Amino acid sequence: MEDFIKLASTQGIWSALSIVLIFYI
Repeated sequence: MEDFIKLASTQGIWSALSIVLIFYI
């Protein structure tokens, strides 16, 4: 279960970073 939470949190961080990059570009 902890691995799933870790994976979900990292996916959320990467999705947020990609959105920020899209706005910056």
